Amino acid sequence: MRSQETRRRQLAEAAEKRQKENVSRGIKNPESVERKKKKQEEMEKNAGSMGGGGGGGLRVS
Repeated sequence: MRSQETRRRQLAEAAEKRQKENVSRGIKNPESVERKKKKQEEMEKNAGSMGGGGGGGLRVS
């Protein structure tokens, strides 16, 4: 039974490693990309809470 638990743990670790590799594929600094993404999301959230009807965007005719 111990070997099954060890096997599961190894499979989980391998899956996490593959996931991290897929996320960072082609990106030299994935942490920086993640920080920029979070900052952009915060900016969008703050802009949405300001009222939204302030203009300054593209005009739809």
